[in-house]
Amino acid sequence: MADYSKARTRILRKKLTQAYLWSILNYNPLTGSFVWKSRSDISANVNARFIGKPAGWQRKDSYLFIGIQGTVFLASHLAYRMMTGKFPKNEIDHEDTDPSNNRWKNFRPATRSQNMSNTRARNGFKGVSLTTNKQRWRARIGYQKKHFYIGTYDTEQAAHAAYCEVATRLHKKFARF
Repeated sequence: MADYSKARTRILRKKLTQAYLWSILNYNPLTGSFVWKSRSDISANVNARFIGKPAGWQRKDSYLFIGIQGTVFLASHLAYRMMTGKFPKNEIDHEDTDPSNNRWKNFRPATRSQNMSNTRARNGFKGVSLTTNKQRWRARIGYQKKHFYIGTYDTEQAAHAAYCEVATRLHKKFARF
């Protein structure tokens, strides 16, 4: 079933040309909003219900999704296609880490590794955790699908400083502390 769904999505992505998307959606690159336009490919009743209304729905994790012809797309990917004429090669990184912010200036193409490096710390300092015996602080970093041990430190701040130094070198503009 999953293979069929992936194949259907690949086919539909080819059909969703830049011109077609602009014909069914208004995307405002300054605000990041999507609004439905009149469509000839759906019934008049459905069309009348949606014209001028915001497109898509927001998931609990704040990402906006838009359904077109029975397939669900990330709004950021549709915006990228509308603005550039192509779908992103890998992923779209929200520079400010807010997945609900679909403004064009907030997007940048990224690999999975780059996108993951631009995340916020879940609790405490990013890249830092207590050692098993809870006596010292350990700094670690992920890069290109691997985890690297940076070192063990007396304070959480020292471990975080070491993490920041390595993150800046490895992740460059995608580094987030």
